[in-house]
Amino acid sequence: MLAGGFTTYLLNSVAVTVAAVAVTVAASLLAAYVIVRFSSRFLFPLILTQSSDRAVLPLALTLYRGQFGIDVPAAMAAVVLARRQLIAGLTAGFSK
Repeated sequence: MLAGGFTTYLLNSVAVTVAAVAVTVAASLLAAYVIVRFSSRFLFPLILTQSSDRAVLPLALTLYRGQFGIDVPAAMAAVVLARRQLIAGLTAGFSK
């Protein structure tokens, strides 16, 4: 009975170790794949092209979005600050 329990424990620990190694290898391969895809779509064209009118489509779209897009966190911060100023002004004028 003791050998059976030990065998089960040993097999379980080996399975967990193999699964951990498999997950680590899979994550490493996925990271390498993502880096290669990113560099081929954005990094190389960004380095090799001198002007935005000759950029490849994914790079051109990213540059366009960055140039004409809205910075949402900055806009939200401005709204919060404007709201605080508005409330402070209303409450200051109310007490007179």
